[in-house]
Amino acid sequence: MKSLGDWLHSKGLKFGIYSSSGTSTCAGRPGSLNFETQDAQSYADWGIDFLKYDDCGGDGGYSYLDRYSRMSKALNASGRAIFYSMTSGRGNLVRLIGSQNIKRISNSFTNF
Repeated sequence: MKSLGDWLHSKGLKFGIYSSSGTSTCAGRPGSLNFETQDAQSYADWGIDFLKYDDCGGDGGYSYLDRYSRMSKALNASGRAIFYSMTSGRGNLVRLIGSQNIKRISNSFTNF
């Protein structure tokens, strides 16, 4: 992944990746729940610039705020500035951030 990131950056492009705050992504792939620190450090090591973080795959007993905060803290500790795009189709993001504009932006890109 690092080689891919280096190549993209050499072309002047940014490198983005997708994950979920649950145990799996919306497509059923492994999510980041309980692996936030490991995943965030991998993203930093690979040169990731953008993380789209979804709300799929179950909450593992953690609140929405806890799950998104865990990844936020892990990204901040990774040593790389990574744009963190939190997405939720259930309105949780609006309650967390307190802005209808965030909901409009986060729901602009969807795969369903």
